[in-house]
Amino acid sequence: MTMEDVAREAGVSVASVSRALSGARRVRDDVLENVQRAARKLGYQLDPIARALRSGRSGTVGLVVPDIASPFFPALASGLESGLRETGTSMFLLSAQNDPDLERECVDQLIARRVDKILISPVHHVRSRRIVDQARSSASIVQVDRYASLRTHRVLTDPRQTIGLVLDHMASQGCVRFAFVGAADSASVSISRLAAYRTKVKQIDASGVERTLAGDYSLGWGHEAAKRILQHWSDVDAVVCGNDLIALGVIQEFIKQGRDVPKDVAVTGCDDSVFSSTSRPSITSVEQPVTVMAVRAIGLLSGHFTNDPVTALLKPKLIVRESTRRNLECASTPKRLSTSSANQNNEI
Repeated sequence: MTMEDVAREAGVSVASVSRALSGARRVRDDVLENVQRAARKLGYQLDPIARALRSGRSGTVGLVVPDIASPFFPALASGLESGLRETGTSMFLLSAQNDPDLERECVDQLIARRVDKILISPVHHVRSRRIVDQARSSASIVQVDRYASLRTHRVLTDPRQTIGLVLDHMASQGCVRFAFVGAADSASVSISRLAAYRTKVKQIDASGVERTLAGDYSLGWGHEAAKRILQHWSDVDAVVCGNDLIALGVIQEFIKQGRDVPKDVAVTGCDDSVFSSTSRPSITSVEQPVTVMAVRAIGLLSGHFTNDPVTALLKPKLIVRESTRRNLECASTPKRLSTSSANQNNEI
């Protein structure tokens, strides 16, 4: 079955069939309908490889994530893939394994495959900047969850709202002495959440600004951080963690050391991964709007918005669970607290 057969069936020229099926140029609605009907009847499909060779574009989106082992990024990839599938677009998924040099290789590989649209969650706040900016000359780029460049669209969960929800909730539970346990991997999300904590905690516990620990996003680091808190700040009664895996480790170590969670110390996580709902006690966490994030990123990638760099700050939700429940009014399971929507083009 050839394009000529489709043209005869639809009663149009071969050029019209090519334009209608490739989307390279707009055709009249009636022509598009006739061509699509003829193609379905004859079982004809464009060869994507041949189309890529002719046009220099693959019609495929590439996604580069820092670490596919992290619970958040498979969820993000699934949301993006579902959204892209609705547009008939396929997706390449590559993991940079938290290495900016490997991240560069991933981006170069996508460009070599003629991928003209790339979604990326940059590994490093500084070292990834040149990678993102250079790729802009070959492909449309949208940064998701993390960012390195201010010259390219970015879709993020607002870190100030994320930390604000956590701290306000813990204060409402009677917590007065705070500590923050995060990661020192130089990713924008780590930097932003730590900065948001230091700004917000001043209003609740001024000394909490100095009680911060940085390691990595792992269970083992959570255990080690809890030991340090008990050794140096034994009177802390609230621990804000950079992700759920850290929070799980912190809780396990506190319990091992004879501390009750949440009676003696309340603990929160972030990203609302599977660990937060399945652990005991279950973990109060901040849910990132993955579905909305995917929709906004795909929209920006498709050029439905201005070409000027857009910062889409999305609102998080606090999912209250057992690890912070001290008051009777928080006894239902689970309780969702959210903030008002954030505006576009806000700087972080």
